Parts: sequence; C-alpha cells; structure tokens
Amino acid sequence: MTGIVESKKSHVAAVYNNLRQADRDEIEALGKDAFTSLRQGFRESAPCYTWMYEDEPSALLGCVPYSNGAAAIWMLGTDNIADHRYAFMKTCVPFHKELVRPYQLTANVVDERNEVHMRFIRYLGYNFIARRLMGPNQMPFIEFARLNHV
Repeated sequence: MTGIVESKKSHVAAVYNNLRQADRDEIEALGKDAFTSLRQGFRESAPCYTWMYEDEPSALLGCVPYSNGAAAIWMLGTDNIADHRYAFMKTCVPFHKELVRPYQLTANVVDERNEVHMRFIRYLGYNFIARRLMGPNQMPFIEFARLNHV
C-alpha cells in the first residue's frame, strides 16, 4: 500500500533506520539527535502521519501546535521520497491541505543548504521570511510560514 496513514510507534524506528542524509544533516545542524527528533514529532504532532511506500514507512510528518491557531509543520523521510518522487508528490501534496486545515498559520525553519527542501516548501505555498543562524555552530536556516484559509 502506498498512501498516508496515522503513524504507529514502530514507524519512528523504521524511518530513523533509513533517514535521508539531508534530514540527518539538518537535525544535527540544529544540535539535535535524529531519533529523539522523530520521537518528539511523533508524540507532539496532533496527530502524526506516515507516508507509506509499498507498505514501507517512508516519511513521518505532522503539525506540532505551539499557540492558538498556529503550528510547526515538519517532515522527515527516507530516500524513498527521491526514489519515488511521483508517488510522493501525488500523495503528499494533496494531503498537505488536510494536514494544515486545523491551523491558521503553519511555519518552521529549513536548512539553507538544502535547495530541494526549499523548492518543495515554496511549491506548497510557503513564504520565506528571514534567515536565522541556529544550532551550536550557528548554521544558516530560513524561516518559512504560510497563512492557511486565506
């Protein structure tokens, strides 16, 4: 089965064990641990979802509420995203509307080094707001946001 399902605890380890290098680099640049970040996203998202590619957990995604009507949107995934780009886009782009529906504003930061992530974020209709130096090595990140229901 290829599609979006509500995440199970076992999906955290499955995605972690095959996490894309770009996602690992971004998490490390923030001074965080990849497994802890996935587990935190799983626990704090309301709810957390998994993109399955042929029954394999291939990305975890969600929105973590941080104030009334606002949430941090996030996604961490495996190389199945790039290897099966069409299936990913066909499934996840339409699902984005459902994911952000409960929130007036969704936002987060992205590693400036990752042009592929930035193109996808722009494709989903987000605006880049500001460049911020973050993490223990003060790496450049780009803050992005989107007003929903406008």
